[in-house]
Amino acid sequence: VATASIGVTGDILIHNDVLKAALTSNGNYDFNPMLSNVSPYYKKYNKMIANLEVTLGGAEKGYSSYPMFNTPDSIATALKNAGVDMVLTSNNHTYDTGTAGMKRTLQVLDSMSIEHTGTRSSTSGPRFMVSNINGIKVGMMCYTYETQSSTAGRKALNGILLSAEAGPLVNSFDYNNLSKFYSDAEESIAQMKQQGAEAIVFFVHWGNEYQLSPNSYQKKMAQKLCDLGVDVIVGGHPHVVQPFDTLVSEKGHETICIYSIGNALSNQRRAYMGLKTGHTEDGLTFEMTFSKYSDGKVVFESVKSIPTWVHVYSSGGKKVYNIV
Repeated sequence: VATASIGVTGDILIHNDVLKAALTSNGNYDFNPMLSNVSPYYKKYNKMIANLEVTLGGAEKGYSSYPMFNTPDSIATALKNAGVDMVLTSNNHTYDTGTAGMKRTLQVLDSMSIEHTGTRSSTSGPRFMVSNINGIKVGMMCYTYETQSSTAGRKALNGILLSAEAGPLVNSFDYNNLSKFYSDAEESIAQMKQQGAEAIVFFVHWGNEYQLSPNSYQKKMAQKLCDLGVDVIVGGHPHVVQPFDTLVSEKGHETICIYSIGNALSNQRRAYMGLKTGHTEDGLTFEMTFSKYSDGKVVFESVKSIPTWVHVYSSGGKKVYNIV
């Protein structure tokens, strides 16, 4: 009766050289050309999602790159123009421009009608999203790992202590207290189903950077999310593509899990990384399809992946970045 296709791509990381490449002669930043080759693919899906691993803290804060990302709002414009409908906002760089920058990021996205999940502006806002995608209701939520906090009862991301106000606004988990993550996930999954979700997709920022295989935490957490009834798990953070797996719960529920979909746009080049491989230059656009049959049953129909690579070359004495 209905088919819903969802595309997901990896980390959008605007490193300094990418920022410089986007600077135009009139002093604006134009990221559109970087996405021109992948845009026709993004636009095919009923819903296209990307991991926004930067903050939109505003020009007055000064644009900055790693380790604290503050990116021009025009990255959101370019993503929207390329066909991205929704971004994930919970990752280890969520708090790079503080509480104000985290909230401003959401305001900018809202002003452009780009959906988002992972962080929220107030505790009354939803921790997840239930989206009607071509007649099928899909529940989606996004979580990131926390770093060790120096203050009891306060979260830290990327080693930065979050304000008391900001802590509850970020979906995050502590590797040392996964039982809390599981109970939060179980509660949210139940709420999504109450709101009519017929399929559940979970996005998780986890794992070890640059490792080509998932670690024991990723495997354990994925199995638990499978047991809780999640249909698809999409991982990010390692900046490289990690394997794809089918998990089965004791009750026979099947979950498709891709442990990491790598980078979409970044300057993590072999030449600068001290890595012997170019795996950080690679990513995936991961496609999942759900179908709804005449009896009302929703099934996970198929999965595909399109490999991507960040092509960097010089033109007119300037670096050019393009995802191919």
